Amino acid sequence: MNIIDYRLIRSLFASVFLSAGLFAVAAKAHDVWIEDTPDNHLVIRFGEFGDELETSPGYLDSLTQPQAWTKKIGADPAAFEVQKQTNSFLLAGAAITNMAAAETAFEVLSATNKPSRLPLFYARWQPAGAGAGTPMLTFDLVPQEKLGDIRVYFRGKPLADETVSAYGPANFTKELKTDANGFVHFDLSAPGFYLFTCNHYREDRFGYSGGRPYDLVSHNASLTLRVADTNKP
Repeated sequence: MNIIDYRLIRSLFASVFLSAGLFAVAAKAHDVWIEDTPDNHLVIRFGEFGDELETSPGYLDSLTQPQAWTKKIGADPAAFEVQKQTNSFLLAGAAITNMAAAETAFEVLSATNKPSRLPLFYARWQPAGAGAGTPMLTFDLVPQEKLGDIRVYFRGKPLADETVSAYGPANFTKELKTDANGFVHFDLSAPGFYLFTCNHYREDRFGYSGGRPYDLVSHNASLTLRVADTNKP
């Protein structure tokens, strides 16, 4: 079976599951991330990197209204107004030269004879070369001083042996495991936009969201940055 056939079948399954409020297959493959636009805005995307994005009307509407903010050292977080667009959420007033963070959730996923799950998403944008960040999301991919160094945190503690996936220019893809201290390093020598994702599944935590009960919470984190082309004038 080739990739095209696989994606077509997966899309058909996702459509069936989503219409029933399940989304179990697609949610595992989908990510939420912050991306810069050609007109120097920051937006929140939902989908799979390199594929079609979820839109409104559509599955973009199944995300809760994101909370998004920026934070400078020694200052309180400053919230952005978040405006839904056709294929994204605009972070009004956000500057691409400053870090930005966001969090949102998908509707509760349930299936017969399976625990119900609440998918939570966390996203961070960090300008390349901005130096080391600090954790500020429940599940956070935090860039370090050296470009390409990332440390993974969950509830403020470094996570060992977690898989971080990277996507970038020229079909760049790579997966690496964090070390005992939560660190991982990627070679970001090529200029362009990079997305890093990590999924930390199945935290047993009962609760309700939108009136629907859930038995598990899944946590999904992303980090994005753009490496400048030093050969351009």
